[in-house]
Amino acid sequence: MPAQHDGRLLNNLINREKEATQAFKQYTLNSGSAAAALSTWSTADSGNTTDIMDASTQITHLLSSLTDTQRSYLNALTTYRSSLKEVLGREVALRTVVRDREILVNRVIKLGNKNLRMIGYTIIRSSWRTLKEN
Repeated sequence: MPAQHDGRLLNNLINREKEATQAFKQYTLNSGSAAAALSTWSTADSGNTTDIMDASTQITHLLSSLTDTQRSYLNALTTYRSSLKEVLGREVALRTVVRDREILVNRVIKLGNKNLRMIGYTIIRSSWRTLKEN
């Protein structure tokens, strides 16, 4: 059986991943807002210059695609964190089972030793009786 691990390290990883995910989520929201602002600006201020409007439209589409990809990545990060939490929960449950098993094994050993002493005492008593009678 593998050595018992300290759940604090995994818990620390989960917390750092949460912070990173929140920061990335905020970045994604801000980049989506920036793409929308670029689109609005290019539509409103391009006037008769189609080159600027075409370039900003292409950039807006790229930024929109990037934002969609970032949202997919955020969903994957959320799933990843959930998996880490499951692993932590299972580690805690396993630690409890191992601890309880250790307690039971120690109790069985103590009972076994106690029974052996009782059996040894009984054998010694009967041997003394046999010797006294002879």
